[in-house]
Amino acid sequence: MRTSIVFVMILFLIGVNSVIAQTKSGKKKNAVCYRWQTQVDPSIERVNIDNSTLTVAELQEGIGCLLKLKGKTKKARFTGTTSDNYYSSAQYQPPKYPASIEIAALYYISYLFFDNWEHAGSVSLFDEESEKINSNTKESVEKAYKSYQKWFEKIKEVGLEKAREEKLDPLAGSGISWN
Repeated sequence: MRTSIVFVMILFLIGVNSVIAQTKSGKKKNAVCYRWQTQVDPSIERVNIDNSTLTVAELQEGIGCLLKLKGKTKKARFTGTTSDNYYSSAQYQPPKYPASIEIAALYYISYLFFDNWEHAGSVSLFDEESEKINSNTKESVEKAYKSYQKWFEKIKEVGLEKAREEKLDPLAGSGISWN
């Protein structure tokens, strides 16, 4: 009887250790993208990232992680204009729809690439075909993500520094542009 209790306890401890090990490895996988997702998703407590100290590998990791946010249509952590001058421009019209997480993720990717928060006047996509801003139509977002994914493959091929030198545009030829 005592032997069977010890045996059951050993099996229990092995099972617990196995679950703990699986949980830790699962958290590590999620932790890779966690800090990047916090930059655009307001439902997650933001982790501060010092972009000035990021390596090329970390920047590429960030781009890859942010591309995984496609389909996240809730309101983003940030939205609107990125420059006071742009807002005061007579041509500026605030978007009818605020930026979604998936749109903010693309904006943040461009920020990482260009190292410039004001790489566009606002966190809003313009669809040349429909002439709408941040319409959040699946087609517009699909075009933008397809373009960014193609661009990211090119970056992985030629390297981030060369892509920056060539000023590769993530939305080139997509019919989508930053507003």
